[in-house]
Order: sequence, then structure tokens, then C-alpha cells
Amino acid sequence: MGRAFPELQMETFHVYGLSGTPAALADEHGSTVLLETPDNIRLEWLARGLTIRMGGHAHLVDYPMRGADFKRTAVWRTISMAIAIGEAVLQAPHRGQDPVEAIAEATQGTLYGRAVPLFEGKVVDVERRTEGGFAVAATIAGGTLDAVSAATIAGGTLDAVSAATIAGGTLDAVSAATIAGGTLDAVSAATIAGGTLDAVSAATIAGGTLDAVSAATIAGGTLDAVSAATIAGGTLDSVTSISQRSFLEIANTDVATGDTLTALPAVTTAVLGHYSYFIYNAGANDAVAQVEISADGTHWYTDIPSTTVASGSVAVLVPTRFLKYTRLAYASAVVGAATTIDVYFNAQGT
Repeated sequence: MGRAFPELQMETFHVYGLSGTPAALADEHGSTVLLETPDNIRLEWLARGLTIRMGGHAHLVDYPMRGADFKRTAVWRTISMAIAIGEAVLQAPHRGQDPVEAIAEATQGTLYGRAVPLFEGKVVDVERRTEGGFAVAATIAGGTLDAVSAATIAGGTLDAVSAATIAGGTLDAVSAATIAGGTLDAVSAATIAGGTLDAVSAATIAGGTLDAVSAATIAGGTLDAVSAATIAGGTLDSVTSISQRSFLEIANTDVATGDTLTALPAVTTAVLGHYSYFIYNAGANDAVAQVEISADGTHWYTDIPSTTVASGSVAVLVPTRFLKYTRLAYASAVVGAATTIDVYFNAQGT
């Protein structure tokens, strides 16, 4: 295909009319499946569902073809380019070279052209969840973005952006963050919760939520909504129709249970007023779930003990104690009897 792609029909083989089947799928336990489907979209749907049941990891062989078909439909020299990029990154430290510059040199003269950095910074932690067989809603925590140009950052968390310029893109959510000394061109339909904005000048902030603006100057722009916020010590040119509490929902669907308790990614509940977990057991076996809380995100206390969620039933778990972090842990009720659950975290701002 010549690039990363999330689904099996998103390949040039499919574009040129080749069939992805017969295809073989296998997991680490020796389970194998042979697939024959009427089209490649159906192959993707079945293969992903089977991969979820195999624990989220499986190996697939698909698109059998003749050499002539491969020459006609493949994007040439992309495997060679991938190998060259990998070798360039591995060898860069030994040559005293910046790995980014090594990648740019390795792609020079390829059909893609010389690679160009889109942003600079340091990521020290990444959290993400699996939903429907896809890794989604990444959280980049504790790193630094020097610059992001014409980018979309959707559904994640920025802990801090210091002396940065974020130009031309979209921020979907910035939670408990400090944005200091940089420039925001526009923030549309976003939530900025719990952080600090030094200055927003001639900007438009549309459709989102500002949790707190302290000692700041907001000049010349537009705020569509500020809900449950403290605006202290700054300057507002004009304010029209500020109302309504904020709402937060985090969905984790098609979650396969195991024999031991597994925790979903923790939610920062420090600025939330009311919140709960909705659990639907969509599988054939019973599951158990418990709510855990923490002040430091490392050491956890069981707030609501293990609760059985019967097959086909719904449970709602409402935390009884408050700490900065909250998470849900889940497992199969009976060893070896896995099931699938959908979990929704719903919260309302104070």
C-alpha cells in the first residue's frame, strides 16, 4: 500500500479489484481460521472481530495473487524504503546524526519526496484505549510540543505547552494543562479544563469550555461558552450568554474480559462533580467490575468492591469517595469463561 492503513480494504490490491481471500488468521495459541468472503470489506469486518476474540493480536495472510498481479497493483519500492528508514534510524546514533535528519535523507529521492518534520517536542508518556479493535483516543501526558503547524489534536490531553505556537489546527480537548507563552490561532468546539492561559489575543474560542482563566487577558476574540469557570484577574472585552454545565463521556466498547482484573485507563476526576460507570455485558458469560481511586495514579484503593454483571444485563457503578484519579477494573466472573463488555464513563462538571 505504501503507507499505514487501518482496514484491509484500504489497499491498492483492493482498489485494483483483487480479492483478499482465501485468507488465513492465526493467534499465538495455535488457533487458526480460513476465511472466504464475498468482498474485502466483509473480510475486514470478520477478521477484526476474530482478532478481538483472539485477545486483540493475531497474524493474517491475505490477498493471494500471481506475480503479474503484484507488479500491476503494488506500490513499488515501499518495502525497500521502509527497510532503508529503519536502518537509517538504527545507524544515526553511531554516526552522531539526528535520527530525524537521517529519516529525511533516507526518503530523499523516493516517490514520497524528502520527509519534513511537522512538529517538534518530547513525549514522555502515551496512554490509549482499544475500541472495536482499534487503538483510539490517545493521551499524550507530560511531554512538550515546541510547535504544531496546521494539525488536528483530537480527543487527547495536553499536560503542558510552553512557549509554543499552535497554528492553524484544531484542539479538541486540553485538560489540566498549562499553555504558556505561545499562540493559539483558533480553538473550536474544544474543552480547556483546569489549566492556565497566559494570553489569548484576537482569537476565536468557539463551542468549548474554559474551566479557569486566572490573571489573563482575552482581547479581541469570541468566547461561545464558559461553563462552571472562574475568570479571575484578567480582562474580558465582552461576554454574552454564559451558561450550562459541561458534560464528559468516555466510551470503551467491545472490551474482552480475562481471568484477572484489568483496569481501563484512569480518568482525572479532580474537576468533575458527578460521574459514574455504565457497564453492559454483551457476551454470553458473567463479568465482574470494581471502581478504584488514587491520589497519585500509581497506588489504587478499591472504592466499590467487585460487582457481578450478568450476561445481557447492565450495571451502574457510582464512586462513593473522591480522589484525583478514578478507573474501572474488570474480569471474567468464572475462570476461562470470557465475555465482552461495553463501558461508558459519564461525568458532569461542577
